[in-house]
Amino acid sequence: MYLSVKHRIMFPLSSTQTPSNSMKRIIIADDHAIFRRGLTDLLEDKGHQVVATADSYTSLETILSDIEADILLCDCRMPGDMPVNAIRKIKKEHADLSVITLTGVNSLLLYHQLLSLGVNAICPKAGDIDQVIKAVEWEQSNPYLPESIRSALEDKEQILTEKEFQVLELISLGLSNTQIATELGNSPNTINVHRTRIMEKLHVGNVVELINEVNKAGIFES
Repeated sequence: MYLSVKHRIMFPLSSTQTPSNSMKRIIIADDHAIFRRGLTDLLEDKGHQVVATADSYTSLETILSDIEADILLCDCRMPGDMPVNAIRKIKKEHADLSVITLTGVNSLLLYHQLLSLGVNAICPKAGDIDQVIKAVEWEQSNPYLPESIRSALEDKEQILTEKEFQVLELISLGLSNTQIATELGNSPNTINVHRTRIMEKLHVGNVVELINEVNKAGIFES
């Protein structure tokens, strides 16, 4: 029932590179207790130390302020925040923390955004459990990506800018242009321009169609 992950930094991956076996201090964040328990047992059996677990972005924020760790093994979709917004804040406030993202969402749109934020791995929950260990023990300067994700990304340019994705997150919450403008510190007219560009890029004609596309992809569900 598990996944794929990695421990350090930014893009293509070579199967000839060798992971490190040094012990890592790890925080696991996932809103499913059985999943957290299984990952904890697996990682500790491999000689790593799970120093804390969290079941939401809210509890994770408290843990990160109190406990030092080398790696955050984090489900993208948890209660308490939107996935990209949450990862953005974590990377900004904990720059030295390696972030391994776990996701059940198959979305190049999401993958591009996560990589642009500097995550150290993206691991599909449908992947092989050995990929989790590889991700945790990875010591290269490029992010660990399973072959299925890496090959899908190679020929695909990023669709939305970071700001457009922020706007999309807030649209999916039902916020108006004025509310989004207040949240992001922009004018309503600027937000309307972003909204129009998002719909053009995703080939939808109105906000209802946009929300339907986002919901089908499952990007922002917790």
